[in-house]
Amino acid sequence: MLSASLIAVSSTSAYAHRMKAFSWVEGQAIEGEAYFTNGQMAADSTVELLVDQKVVATTHSDEEGLFRFEALAVGDYQIRADAGQGHVATYNISASEFSVEESDTGTVVDPSGPEASLPQKPVDSTLSKAQVEQAVAKAIRPLREQLDQYEAKVRLHDILGGIGYIFGLFGLFVLYRSRRQ
Repeated sequence: MLSASLIAVSSTSAYAHRMKAFSWVEGQAIEGEAYFTNGQMAADSTVELLVDQKVVATTHSDEEGLFRFEALAVGDYQIRADAGQGHVATYNISASEFSVEESDTGTVVDPSGPEASLPQKPVDSTLSKAQVEQAVAKAIRPLREQLDQYEAKVRLHDILGGIGYIFGLFGLFVLYRSRRQ
């Protein structure tokens, strides 16, 4: 019984120091942050960019846990952040999160300028699918980050559930011992 309690306590302390990584695409770069579930940022962590399990770039997070990989080709990537002492976190970026830049089809001319007498091209007000996806991804990024941080927190019901399991196992052990005698 003592060993079961020690395992439960040790796994709780390991969970309290679990590391998380969160990344997003910004233009042709991948930005992200590394942090621990207790809210502390993982400063000066080694951050690797992987393609097919092979490291293609390495950087370090700053004092706020932030990192950035520049000028990347569209593709599937995995981010692996390592703060040492077994604290490693990964995050996957899919090729669909990158946007393909398209050139503008319309031009805008200032009506008060010298070109006012020239015929004007109409501005194309339709957005491409890539532009819409990029705007939506940028808008939901804070929500994804909040959800990731919320899922990482140890909540009171998690702790009470663990204590309940311990008491339940202890009760089963006592019942087994009493029936055996």
